[in-house]
Amino acid sequence: MARVALFAAAVAALVALAAAQSCPSADFTGCYTSTGTFFCCPTPATSCSGLSTPDCVATGTSNVVAGAGVVPGAPTPMPTATDTPAPTAGTPAPTAGPITDADILNFALNLEYLEGEFYSWAAFGKGLESSLTGGGGPVIGGQKASLSADAQAYAEQIAIDEINHVKFLRTALGDAAVPEPAIDIGPAFAVAANAAANATLDPPFSPYTDDVTFLLGAFIFEDVGVTAYGGAVPLFSDKNVAGVAARILGVEAYHAGAVRAELAEFVSVVTGYGVTVGDIGNLIVALRAALGGGKETPLVADGFTQLRAVTEGDSLTYVRTTSEVISIVCAGGNKGLFFPNGLNGKINMM
Repeated sequence: MARVALFAAAVAALVALAAAQSCPSADFTGCYTSTGTFFCCPTPATSCSGLSTPDCVATGTSNVVAGAGVVPGAPTPMPTATDTPAPTAGTPAPTAGPITDADILNFALNLEYLEGEFYSWAAFGKGLESSLTGGGGPVIGGQKASLSADAQAYAEQIAIDEINHVKFLRTALGDAAVPEPAIDIGPAFAVAANAAANATLDPPFSPYTDDVTFLLGAFIFEDVGVTAYGGAVPLFSDKNVAGVAARILGVEAYHAGAVRAELAEFVSVVTGYGVTVGDIGNLIVALRAALGGGKETPLVADGFTQLRAVTEGDSLTYVRTTSEVISIVCAGGNKGLFFPNGLNGKINMM
């Protein structure tokens, strides 16, 4: 019962994080300290991420909003045009009009940038080549993961696939490809872990510590990628483009199944947080479900590891809308968590 209570409290804390992990308007920029505390600096913030304390001195102001990311006394804003992330250098400003196949591919490219950076850093200790980012970024918190030989081999295989997906999409889009947005693959993990534990973990959670933490970090992304492509495929007007997207979906599904299979070896291991790896996996699933419209299969159910996430009865992969995907990767808002300033391109809001 104590474990169930802890599990429920962790889910509630993470759902609260989803509501808090954003700034009230475009006048503020979401920031993280080096220990994973989220706060808001008035825009423009010249040096914001990775500070040791919630302090915006580098921007010439001390008007800081700590923790919840809300200005004290400010009303909860209604969604307006100011919620749209400010385009980074070289990013076309979002405009009204019908969504095109290129817009959908650019949405997918944002997700591939995220996965490509995470796996490239974990496997090779470096991010994407500058020729693949379109002058975008920055990337916060990436580092080489400390992995066994087997886990290193898995990381390298997935990294190569994700890097190739970035290359493929950028080539297909040509001059229409959006640059890489600002991406957080370090402190964002610590923020989520702190919320799960309802405490500041020491040391902060990192997906680069060992095989288990790396696999848990990968688990956050992979099922989401499958559902994102599943939702995108029928939106394409060009059947050839839809066919290519379906093939990328297949690769993402391979990755998702492999990560679940690898985690199966550790689900009964009790972590330093007092719960098992299986419990943490299910907590990740619960958070994604809360943010992304349900559409999840637990990592562990009825004592067995679930090697795939599929609908009951017909065993089809789940599909998500772009809004549901953005809600997951940005923790319930249009920007935050893994995309501190939001996604680039026309499809960038819930």
